[in-house]
Amino acid sequence: MSDRAGSRSRRGTVLAALAVFLVGVGMRTLPLHWTPLPYNVDGFHFAALAHRAGRTGHLSAAAQFIHPDEFVFTAYLTAVSQATGVAPLHVAQLLVAVIGTVPALVVFVLVWGICEQLGWRRSHTRLAAVLGGLLLSLDGVYLGRSAAVSSEMLGHALVVLTALAFYRALRTERPAWMALTLGFVVALPLTHNLSALVGALVLLAIFVRSLGVRTHVPTRRRAVFGSAIVALFWLDMLVYYQHTNLTAAGYVTALPGLLVAWMVFLVLFAGWLPSAGTVVQRFLPTFAVGGVGTLLVANHFLPIFPGSASTAPLQLALLVPLALVGLVAAWGLPKLARDAGPSVVVVGLLVGPLVLIGFAMTGSLTHEYEALAVRGQVFAHFALAALAAITAVDIGLRRKSSSVPTLGRRAVVPLVALCVVASAPFAFAGLHATPAQPTVTPTEFATGTFAANHVQGGWIGDGHMVIMTTNYYKDRTSAQYTPLYEWLKSGGGSTKGGTVAPDTPPPACPIVVQRSWTTLGAQVFPASPTKISADRYDHLTANRSVVYSASGRDPLVVTTPRRAGNCPVGPNEGPAAGLSSPRNESGS
Repeated sequence: MSDRAGSRSRRGTVLAALAVFLVGVGMRTLPLHWTPLPYNVDGFHFAALAHRAGRTGHLSAAAQFIHPDEFVFTAYLTAVSQATGVAPLHVAQLLVAVIGTVPALVVFVLVWGICEQLGWRRSHTRLAAVLGGLLLSLDGVYLGRSAAVSSEMLGHALVVLTALAFYRALRTERPAWMALTLGFVVALPLTHNLSALVGALVLLAIFVRSLGVRTHVPTRRRAVFGSAIVALFWLDMLVYYQHTNLTAAGYVTALPGLLVAWMVFLVLFAGWLPSAGTVVQRFLPTFAVGGVGTLLVANHFLPIFPGSASTAPLQLALLVPLALVGLVAAWGLPKLARDAGPSVVVVGLLVGPLVLIGFAMTGSLTHEYEALAVRGQVFAHFALAALAAITAVDIGLRRKSSSVPTLGRRAVVPLVALCVVASAPFAFAGLHATPAQPTVTPTEFATGTFAANHVQGGWIGDGHMVIMTTNYYKDRTSAQYTPLYEWLKSGGGSTKGGTVAPDTPPPACPIVVQRSWTTLGAQVFPASPTKISADRYDHLTANRSVVYSASGRDPLVVTTPRRAGNCPVGPNEGPAAGLSSPRNESGS
């Protein structure tokens, strides 16, 4: 009977993990409902790299276009495309859907291990693990980043896997876990710059926390291995990025004193947290969640980072439910803060990203540091999902309280689940809620292809079309969005959708124009979209020659000036001349 019961239990566990996997993959393949192409503009960059590498049989064919932190994902996409016989442009989204679900499965494993260590019943353990995996799978913020075809998505998976492997290596001191940790540490800097930085902070927090566990006195082997891995990780990452002159890493190394200060804070905080009182342990993450919410609301009225987008009303509406989930997670932190088991990983995954956010917010009020904070907070969602799931099940099904009605307690689990589901549309809201439009339709790709193949000289468009086209046709076209931005800011459009001065001529360049500029607005990232009036749109297209037209839900036209003029876009010029790197739009 016991064997049969054990078999049923194992089958139930596998089915629970399979449910998390299927939901995660399903949500990340939703963009295929709108387009068979990669979900985001960065996907075209990696598809082009993989196409070049696959055609020649080696990565060196695309080496001039590969950033120092893109080798791993490019090689992975190339290998999958070659193995399946499907072009990178069409296999990328399916590949990302699988990889993007890996962190949800790791959360499932972590929550399961924590609940078992806490002595929970099997049914409660399974429910909490499934809830944790589903919370991360459906989390609108993380869903948007993990559905994007970029090296950051692979970085997410490697960070949680590295954290878990490092914890197991410290706990068991087995050579296999040590070797696996070393492999991840070497791979992360080659995979994604921000993920490597977050991973280094997370491992530092886990190591400090493991040294402070009273029930497991650290052996010399554990101390030597842990300190060696942490030191090697930081040294490898900093030397590699310094040697390769990676621009994105420069924003961190430009403030070495501030970085060291925050690392010292991390060490002190991670060592002190277990001994802090329950009220303090709950207050700190509550303060972080409340602080982020306050910044979002304040940014709606007055942009905190000059030149960046204000918070859209729809963005606030979709993110408020996640703030409620964050408060539930904060309430449960004391249950894990003093635990010596897998909780160490969850606490490390929480502390590491929070320290990065603190560094970015105290670094500089520029778009680059805003992007660092916004992208860094995504990594905190791994820990928040685990904490919220454990807390919700503990309050709703395990804890008995005479002051709270049973019905109210049991509503916590479905309420947390509904809040996360309500946030899911944020991942695909595009310009309705964010300053960048990720989805590329076949019509847009066809228009970009025409511009790359048939427009002589340089051309201009908004950031969405220019970056997508130059990402895929890297040495075939010359396009910029800077002249369009300057025209819109000088009177070529109105952020309020009002009228535009008719005497403001557009640049004397071919222009890719979209009808949605009159409704959603032209993408002028990092600022909010800029609308032009319908009259101005008609005036723009009527006074220029239309050489290409594409119909659809959002019609596009390629227009050329009827009179010769001086186009500011020269041959072989990048899309972001005079502005910050366009790659910050999607965070790669």
